[in-house]
Amino acid sequence: MVGIPRAAIQVGWVLHINGDKVPWWRVVNKRGRISTTCMEHTANMQKTLLESEEVKVSDDLMIDMNIYRFIPDERFLDKLNLDDEYIQVLIDKYGV
Repeated sequence: MVGIPRAAIQVGWVLHINGDKVPWWRVVNKRGRISTTCMEHTANMQKTLLESEEVKVSDDLMIDMNIYRFIPDERFLDKLNLDDEYIQVLIDKYGV
């Protein structure tokens, strides 16, 4: 959403090094699966934290992205200072 396609590795690293300052457990892969392999922030820890926020996580570490995907509103997108064309792509994709 921030205009850098395929930047999951960088996002993962930022979440890892700032794990005590940001809600890292709320980030799952695009299919809705918990995919962390970090020994410090384990998949089971992420599952527990999500469930503590009443997110349903299956035994195979999946969540329903139709229910839990974050879809920003236009006001949120404006705050990201993205190019207007890219914002329109997001609006078209997610129906914001």
